[in-house]
Amino acid sequence: MFFDWSGTRDELDAWVKKYKEACKKNGITFRGYYAPPQDRYHWVLMAEYLSEIPDQTKLSAPFREVGFKPPQMGHMITKYYVPQG
Repeated sequence: MFFDWSGTRDELDAWVKKYKEACKKNGITFRGYYAPPQDRYHWVLMAEYLSEIPDQTKLSAPFREVGFKPPQMGHMITKYYVPQG
């Protein structure tokens, strides 16, 4: 997930903590969240769910459980990467 964040770092950490817990509950491996040091508003959150048949419902579960997009998250793009061989 790629997103902009206009809130504080503490608010981001609290939201990510809830997301990480929701990932664990749903069998998804949380891989962390990253941002380039020169740009404070562009973040990447990575989670992994390995399955032969990708299940977008399963991948979306943590996001639903944390209440979807908080007000501090300006715009967001979710990408699902599927192994191709």
